[in-house]
Amino acid sequence: MLPRVAHLRLGVAPVEYYSDLVAGTVAEKLTKGYYIAVIAIVDAILKNIPEDERVKIVFEQQEEYESNTRLIFNSNQSLTPSGERRLSGIEYIPKDDSVLTQPADFLAFALLQGFRDQSSKKYAWCEPILRNTQSAYGLVPNRDDLRKVIKSTLDNHPELMGDSAHFLATPISP
Repeated sequence: MLPRVAHLRLGVAPVEYYSDLVAGTVAEKLTKGYYIAVIAIVDAILKNIPEDERVKIVFEQQEEYESNTRLIFNSNQSLTPSGERRLSGIEYIPKDDSVLTQPADFLAFALLQGFRDQSSKKYAWCEPILRNTQSAYGLVPNRDDLRKVIKSTLDNHPELMGDSAHFLATPISP
């Protein structure tokens, strides 16, 4: 019930599903689970809100991920019929500045326990959070589908398969 009541959108991307495909490459930094989850969230929002609605996304402060998440946000824009951006903004707020991020923390913890061990006490205690009697939007990909997406992206962009140290040391030509 929590995801629906708190208006949560969900994106989960277990890195162990695809880490062997990107280890030691430029793509390794670009395919952190946080980014894959953000892409899933943005995609779910754009596919499921009415075309004339606008949404602002609020995340808990994540200094490591914020700049690249803003790039994802800016590259995934669509417009309302009146020409306004459907994703009206993105904001990062400190953890203790608002209770609005707490439901997401509870949900993330519950999902983590399920990925770790569905027979554990922690998972049993969290299970009510995961019961949802109404539709929720998001993505919890299975291993094979996530690997196909990553592999397809790498096949279409072979430059991402290069050594990350070499990539960072190569000057960018004007």
